Amino acid sequence: LVTILRAEDIAARRGGDEFAFFLKGAGAGAAEVVARRLVRSVGAPLRLEGQTVSVEASLGIAVAYREELEAEEILQRADAAMYDAQRDGKGRFRVHETEGSEETLVHHQPLLTAAGGHR
Repeated sequence: LVTILRAEDIAARRGGDEFAFFLKGAGAGAAEVVARRLVRSVGAPLRLEGQTVSVEASLGIAVAYREELEAEEILQRADAAMYDAQRDGKGRFRVHETEGSEETLVHHQPLLTAAGGHR
């Protein structure tokens, strides 16, 4: 994450396998760049106890004016976008944007699989 996020960005675990990234001052375009990097980084195969495992991430991005929405509503929009991404397939992201936005939240849920295992 250190190589993907900026110093002013915030990463937080929401619980279980869900994380949120707050990208202050980033619009949808910048958030999409971060999302692509996260999907690529998380999706790189790993060797774990002699097996190759892969993790695929579904990301939902909510972009909103600072004063426009409460934090919970931004999280709900990012959540909805993430579920849209999951329905579209593995390793994807979707954006929920409000026109003229400045604050961006990327909501992330990885999926871990072992080679030959079920997703």
